[in-house]
Amino acid sequence: MDNGYLFLCGECASESFLRRFPVPLAPMGTYTLKNYTLHTIQSRAFLIPQHGEEITGLLCPAGDSLLWTMDQWKEVPLLCRRQVEGDGLPENGKLFAYFLNTTIPPAEDGGTSLERELDAFLRQFESNILGKCDVHLMFPCSFEHAPEALFEEVPADEVTAQFIRDLEKVSQEEFCPDDFSQEDNTERYLKLEHRALGVYAFSITFIDDNPVEGPDNRPEKSRQQGFLYFSRHKATQCGSINLVFPSTAASALQILNDFCGNMLCLSDGGQDRPLLPWLVKYWGVQFFGTPRAVLFAYNPLTEYQILQCLALESVPMGTLIGPTLRACATDNIAQYDVAEVYVSSKCLVEVEHTCETELAQRLAWESIEIFFVELLLLQNASTRRVCQKVLDYMNSEEALSGEKNYDRLIALSNEMSSAILFFDYNYFLFPTVSIACQKISKRFGMNAELEKYQEYRAILEQMIDLAHEEREKIENDNMNLLLLILTVVQVLPTLIETFAMLLTGQWSLTILSSWALSIGICVALCGLFELYKRRQVQSASRRHKRRINH
Repeated sequence: MDNGYLFLCGECASESFLRRFPVPLAPMGTYTLKNYTLHTIQSRAFLIPQHGEEITGLLCPAGDSLLWTMDQWKEVPLLCRRQVEGDGLPENGKLFAYFLNTTIPPAEDGGTSLERELDAFLRQFESNILGKCDVHLMFPCSFEHAPEALFEEVPADEVTAQFIRDLEKVSQEEFCPDDFSQEDNTERYLKLEHRALGVYAFSITFIDDNPVEGPDNRPEKSRQQGFLYFSRHKATQCGSINLVFPSTAASALQILNDFCGNMLCLSDGGQDRPLLPWLVKYWGVQFFGTPRAVLFAYNPLTEYQILQCLALESVPMGTLIGPTLRACATDNIAQYDVAEVYVSSKCLVEVEHTCETELAQRLAWESIEIFFVELLLLQNASTRRVCQKVLDYMNSEEALSGEKNYDRLIALSNEMSSAILFFDYNYFLFPTVSIACQKISKRFGMNAELEKYQEYRAILEQMIDLAHEEREKIENDNMNLLLLILTVVQVLPTLIETFAMLLTGQWSLTILSSWALSIGICVALCGLFELYKRRQVQSASRRHKRRINH
């Protein structure tokens, strides 16, 4: 499908580029674009608005495949391709051009020649057997100890900002049924805070049948741009750190392979830094639960390719993978007019039948599915965190010594009450989640997490009951001691007078009255103590019932 025209300038207008580019280029002739000037970084040409200037290049018909492939060559699919105004175009014709990415320009490498750049790009392009894909990598975590700087507003490019707005719209409107329309319920269950963390470059291990090693004898890397953002549930302080690779040129299998092997690196100042330690160091998050990947593929995939994605390996062992994983590729979760969905324990693959060319609009549709997986990860992180806290308490010195911190146990119980079941599966309204969400949750391994949660909750309730009995025993002992002291203090003057009376042999009506008064006070104190004890037992029973009902 033709979308308009592409303005080619700089390296893209050279004879070598036109001849070797993997998607055929068919220039219609020269074209002059006014009010722009040329800027080149690492063999790649970009436009910069400049009033009064003009630049001459080539005009080429632009289809979906050409625009996507050219996005990968420019290495900045997030920020740099825009529609511009041009003179002399056919009616309703769109003209696209590439602009300088001022947020994160391609790294300088000492002047690599255009021929070598094309060689590397062709190898990378040929290795991308899945074609056009959007990859979302999601890491469940806790923000309990994250610095306030993480939640401050960060300037974002328009594509990232629009994606965040789409997620907010889904979480506040489209996923909320009538029963959750009340503000308190929406805040507790479905309302998530989303914030951009910025656009970064990531290095992806380059894998093909004939790998070429770099100068340091290590596997060659390809550089990909992606944007980071976080999703947070304020009530529990749990959520996820998410990384999005839109229209990635590197093979999605390579990205998933690095993701599965925890080899994903962020390119920072020419150095590759492991992503997760970097997030822990700079943003103070704690990771709980299993990371998940969501892959949106816009080309038809074979069963073998789907198996490769679900196995999160570059070249899985075919039939040796096992019957469970193969069943995911033969008996898919759902098949609709617009998509097919497959799920393994770590990866969800959605094969789309059509593709929206505009990145912002495509991500808007994807945000519906992403929000659903975010909820699963939120539940995953919440249950993992509270179960870990219960386990840490069970292994603590005070628990091992037989002592029970009653207040701490109650705090853990309250946290468990708010850490589970944020949503009802039956409320989902969209194709990949309305029917298949329970199966997706099961294949993602959430059932095991819920069983573990219930087990730890039962253990916690037993510990609370034991702690309450221990606490009540201590209170009873203290009350008995107090009553004994009060009794001794009360009858001490009478004992002194009685002793004096025995020495003198004279009986006194006052002393006898004091004895009667002391006995009456003791009886009254015993009655008050018995009443207090009964009320304590009733209060403990009510608290236990509330925990069970909740």
